[in-house]
Amino acid sequence: MTYQGYRRHEVTGRQVDRGTTVRRIATADGRVMDSVDMSSAPAPSATDEGWLALCTRGREARVALLLAPTHQEAARLGLAPNRSNSPTLRVRHSARLLYVDGPGPGDDAPWINVIEPAGEQDRAVPRALFPLRWDAASALQPWYGPAVELTDALVHAGRSYRQGATYAEAREGTYVVSRGLPDGAARWVHETDEPLADLDGDERRVYVAYLTGEVETLDAATGEVRARHTLSAHGHPVTPMSMAYRAERRRLVVGRWTGGSWTVRSGSDRASRSHPPQQDSIVRRAIRRTRSPR
Repeated sequence: MTYQGYRRHEVTGRQVDRGTTVRRIATADGRVMDSVDMSSAPAPSATDEGWLALCTRGREARVALLLAPTHQEAARLGLAPNRSNSPTLRVRHSARLLYVDGPGPGDDAPWINVIEPAGEQDRAVPRALFPLRWDAASALQPWYGPAVELTDALVHAGRSYRQGATYAEAREGTYVVSRGLPDGAARWVHETDEPLADLDGDERRVYVAYLTGEVETLDAATGEVRARHTLSAHGHPVTPMSMAYRAERRRLVVGRWTGGSWTVRSGSDRASRSHPPQQDSIVRRAIRRTRSPR
């Protein structure tokens, strides 16, 4: 996406987006395959089958552009004004076009929504699924970020803010939560003070990378911490910014802040769950360092 900055609206005088160009780039050779211009910076949402939704941001009525797997425009959907300028929910391995929008039905809080492509119905339909906040009575306020869709659950993570009796007692950190689909019921919640970098996983394990260089392995069914590993290079900590897990190869690739990547080998469940997390062998030592081209 190429962001073109702001301009001043001719009537209201307010700053508005100049627009954004979204380009589809071939991973094999980097060539631009096609592009589409949007009125503002969109939040992309994609499925494994190739459906892509580009939801424009803004606090006024806006449009979501729906592209079919053939990359042809399938529909333009009207969206209500959003209280947030950043409705991005980065979902990996998704069978649904999921995004965050708000206010939701009956309240002002952000909701996780789905766009259902035209099938049995005549046209594509956006529909609210459940609130981003899984416990309305809790003092924890979640933000949205990376997520991974499993067979019957959505595991998503983000920054969290927990209110205290005083400002000094408030706590900011990271949450990871597993939500049942389609009802959104919380199955488990994992909280930490570590700053979040990225998340990925499969039906057995959820990998969470933090900006401190630590990678945690959580049990996908229970949220239990199965392993912890700290990435380092020549005795110095590595700052991870992104990662991707390939279940068929049992490899976790972690992208670094300074460029290049680490490849971490995922082991089996041989270690006992009664062992301390740092003794668990599910995530072993980094085995290969790949330098980025200069």
